[in-house]
Amino acid sequence: MSDERMARPVSGEIMTDGRTRETGRQRRHGDDVIDADFETILPDSKTTAQQRAPQSPPPGQAQGGMDMLRSAERPERRNGGPVFWIFGLALVFGAFWVSGGHAIVSRDDGARQDATSVSPFKQPLRIVDVVSRIDRKGERSFLMVDGAVNNPSDRPAMVPPLAITVTGLDGRETYYYLGTNERTLAPGQRFDFSSRLRTPNGGVRTVTVDFKKEGGN
Repeated sequence: MSDERMARPVSGEIMTDGRTRETGRQRRHGDDVIDADFETILPDSKTTAQQRAPQSPPPGQAQGGMDMLRSAERPERRNGGPVFWIFGLALVFGAFWVSGGHAIVSRDDGARQDATSVSPFKQPLRIVDVVSRIDRKGERSFLMVDGAVNNPSDRPAMVPPLAITVTGLDGRETYYYLGTNERTLAPGQRFDFSSRLRTPNGGVRTVTVDFKKEGGN
């Protein structure tokens, strides 16, 4: 019991009221005083705290941060099926045909037939019996080319100028043209021609006779 009544050493600071300061006793450590703020808690402070609490955004509201980078889902686009496209193409073709497309097709066919009828590849005449030989007279030599133009068709045809191509042994080609005075051959008639040309140096490899084409050989 004697131990409990004895004063024990305590480490601390004795706080006094204002009257003690008036007696002339000064504080030794004025810097240790801290001004404290007090807040009065009212009975309805629970409701106020709930109002100040941050509210979570609704589910449908956009969120910040990385969620803004998420692209919104777009509804899938559906194209028309094969039946839709076939039906559309049929309508377009029908409108084109009714608006004059059939006339354009008919006109193209007629123009194609006219071009075929005047095409030089449909020449009814034929070049036949072509013979070439070298004729020497003294120190000079000449190339003789003989042949004929035949009309095996059933209608008259005019003989165009002839083009003679002479190819030497060195590969060089020389072109000659033979006029026919625009003679007209009746069906089954024949036109003979003969031409004397200069012999290429070194010899002759080939001789070709053809109808002269407009603007060329």
